[in-house]
Amino acid sequence: MTDIYEGDPKMILGPNGSRFEYKGGQPVMDRGIENSVFIDLGTRSKGVDSHQNGWVGNQLIRDPALRYGSDYIETIENVPITLSGLSIGEQAAKTALSGPIYGKVSSEMSNPALDTKLNKIVVDAPEGVLKVTTKFSQLWQFQATDPANERI
Repeated sequence: MTDIYEGDPKMILGPNGSRFEYKGGQPVMDRGIENSVFIDLGTRSKGVDSHQNGWVGNQLIRDPALRYGSDYIETIENVPITLSGLSIGEQAAKTALSGPIYGKVSSEMSNPALDTKLNKIVVDAPEGVLKVTTKFSQLWQFQATDPANERI
């Protein structure tokens, strides 16, 4: 039986960042790769030169190959919704999760609505299979850069 107190508190990704879930006052723990996947997909590339570049923990990791982060978000936000753009998005997920801890990674990107890009990612790691879905909508991107409340 797995010790419920082992591991890292599991980050649950939401539209406004991540949060933690608690059961009986104890944070729910991850299986070992969930947090790594979210950090690699959701933070900038592995540099440490700027406060805007990468996961804060990268400051403590000397070997650049072991640092977390990728260009996944920037790639997905900027690719056009075309067949080649969807293919670029699929490859961006595989590249972001190319480390040895992830095992086999598959990615299937689609366009379920006019302005939406949906990427279903499956990580088949030694710890087990993890399924992650990322969704990007142009409307939310426009809202982030030009908020409606500021135009009133």
